[in-house]
Amino acid sequence: MSPFPAPVPRSSPPRSWRVVASQWNWSRATWTSRCCAGRRSAAREPGGWNEPVTINPRVRRAKESQTMELTSAADGVSDVPPQERRLAKMPIENRNLLEGTRLVANYKKQRYVCTIEAAEGGEGVVYVLEDGTRHKSRSAAGSKVMGGKAVNGWRFWGLEGDEPAGATDAPRTAAAKPAKARKSKKLIYRTPNQGGVAQGNTKWFCTACMKSFVAEGDAEPQVCPEGHLIDDPELTGSVGTLEAEG
Repeated sequence: MSPFPAPVPRSSPPRSWRVVASQWNWSRATWTSRCCAGRRSAAREPGGWNEPVTINPRVRRAKESQTMELTSAADGVSDVPPQERRLAKMPIENRNLLEGTRLVANYKKQRYVCTIEAAEGGEGVVYVLEDGTRHKSRSAAGSKVMGGKAVNGWRFWGLEGDEPAGATDAPRTAAAKPAKARKSKKLIYRTPNQGGVAQGNTKWFCTACMKSFVAEGDAEPQVCPEGHLIDDPELTGSVGTLEAEG
């Protein structure tokens, strides 16, 4: 006889997850039933909880959409087309460069020239930039132009004369655009509060002199009593005959 008590059959499935104080908690009975006893004890218990596990159709569809058939069942060949490799065309085809050859490159809309000269002692060649710096390789010269970045010298430089049409060292001059007329800001505007103003008059405010005044009628005045034009902060207008406040 087993010293352990017989498992108690369950007539209903365990409680699912529940939210308490914004934290996910699992009841102790549910944890014991699922982790310790599991489905084995449920299968041995007649009349117990032995219901098949069902998956939410939404979850099933999401999993199926993430599955990709990489091989064909017919011939076992991958259905995914191989990636096409694009080989970059080398600007310099003949790599036996002689002394006096001029290499050119365009970087950030600026043209650079590199001249091949004999190295000191007559052994090998060096690559001289326009600023006079001498480099042992084309890549070192290209790295100097690019501010220290690593570069493939055969891809960066090209032979002078093999440049595509339109690549000239003459800088492009942008067409002069006509200057837009600057729209002046009005300095006199109607005050939102028209309280205390006699009928037939309108209260206005001038931002040049920071004073308000009352004008007859509803027409926009072109000058304030201090002489400021509506679009000119200077005293270029004739002093008006408007009634100033204060």
